[in-house]
Amino acid sequence: MFSFSIFEESTTNEPQISYIVSINPKTKAMKVNEEAYTLRKMVQLISDQKTGNPAEFSEDLGISRSQLYVLIDQLNHMGAGIQFKRSINSFLFTGEKQVIVREPVLVV
Repeated sequence: MFSFSIFEESTTNEPQISYIVSINPKTKAMKVNEEAYTLRKMVQLISDQKTGNPAEFSEDLGISRSQLYVLIDQLNHMGAGIQFKRSINSFLFTGEKQVIVREPVLVV
């Protein structure tokens, strides 16, 4: 199981959780790991502003362009503020919230 959270800065310099999304724990472990990896890589590339155009970005993530836009829409709905900027040929975060991907997938 993995989850991701979107945080919003507060006046106390402590992030306030706006949303937490968890994946169904009944999902098979391999699928969970793949989804977590894709989301973590997506957030990192957007943070670094090194996504390339939508076709390149979706190819790097190993998903279709339509799947990419579904993920972007979901994150934007939660307040992440993701936009594509042609001058730098990259998606970027434009909102004040931060996306954090956590992976508590453990095999003991």
